[in-house]
Amino acid sequence: MSSHPSSRTGSLTAGRVVVVVLVILLVLFAVLNSQSVRMHWIVATTSTPLFVILLLFAAIGFVVGWFVGRRPRGR
Repeated sequence: MSSHPSSRTGSLTAGRVVVVVLVILLVLFAVLNSQSVRMHWIVATTSTPLFVILLLFAAIGFVVGWFVGRRPRGR
């Protein structure tokens, strides 16, 4: 039997540490920005938590950056 740390299923890796830190930061971000703000959407106006708006536009920015940053195939 090998007792090498990388062969264990529950070993602590750098990737897992990064994920845990990011989840903690996301929860902290949500708690600190939980107040509702008035948002004027194109078709309606709603009272929405600030962190929801920030995460929504961060996701939109990620998607736009993904498509803009892709290189065309076949050339």
